[in-house]
Amino acid sequence: ADLVGISTTGFQILSTETDVQGALFTLDSTLDTARDDITDLQSDVSGNSSDIATLQSDVSTLQALPAIFPEAPVTIDSTIKTAKKITLTHAPASANGVFAFLGSVLQLPATDFTITNGNELNWSTKGMEAIVDEGQVLQIMYLL
Repeated sequence: ADLVGISTTGFQILSTETDVQGALFTLDSTLDTARDDITDLQSDVSGNSSDIATLQSDVSTLQALPAIFPEAPVTIDSTIKTAKKITLTHAPASANGVFAFLGSVLQLPATDFTITNGNELNWSTKGMEAIVDEGQVLQIMYLL
């Protein structure tokens, strides 16, 4: 049977039942494709949410790690040699997290130096006292 209708913008007049059934089949197929696309997008979003959660966890872990702060190299002069200490920019997290190199030789906390007043590397009465000399370079790194 022929269908009679008035055309509106974007639609065409369907003249037969076969045309209507074909159009409905096409619409149904288009809806199925759209549903599949939505399901795929939901899966992608779910996967991205998991990735975002993992990245947030990684960032939290990295933020919890101590930072390593390198002091500028210090050339020992007569004032520093006499004082037997230098003031660090920051207070180290612990004396055991301080790495001091006199020349290229690692100096050991408690044996060769101590940390006093929170941020002073002090070698008075320690192993470094006997070997520190003018012109040597002291390089210090420590955990904050």
